[in-house]
Amino acid sequence: MAWQDDMVTMLRVIIDDNGNNQEYSNSRLEEVIVVAATMTKKEIDFDNDYIISVSNVTISPDPVTNSDDAFVNIVTLKSACLLANSEYKTEAGRAITVRDGSSAIDNKGVAAAKKVWRDSICEDYSKAEREYRIGNSQAGKSIIGPYGHLSSNQSNNTTRNRPSY
Repeated sequence: MAWQDDMVTMLRVIIDDNGNNQEYSNSRLEEVIVVAATMTKKEIDFDNDYIISVSNVTISPDPVTNSDDAFVNIVTLKSACLLANSEYKTEAGRAITVRDGSSAIDNKGVAAAKKVWRDSICEDYSKAEREYRIGNSQAGKSIIGPYGHLSSNQSNNTTRNRPSY
């Protein structure tokens, strides 16, 4: 269960879903990782030939055991991008402005912040994919590092990857 442990932990750190109030279950994140692996495998020709089963939630051989850092990093970033896109889509559907006399409620800013967050994470994935395609076997390492928690597009003086609301 090496990929399930390591890649889920890495994904939680990237999307800032760790601690006591986790939004996603481990099984849900494993499903997202397997879907992302399937999509990424169609886009990139990795050195190892992975057999991925969405229905069984499996990746074989285990990319963590095989020390395939590029696969692990790129698929984890793709997973984060998929989740960020889903969260943005959900918030965009809730983005409303209500005015009643002098009072107003406007939560469009939440959707806008989610879009910025999504764009940042998905750009990190695109950057890692480009790095791999041009021959960098450690693609994505500079972005997520050893369980790095900051998106490469954000400054190091922040403690969260998600925008504040």
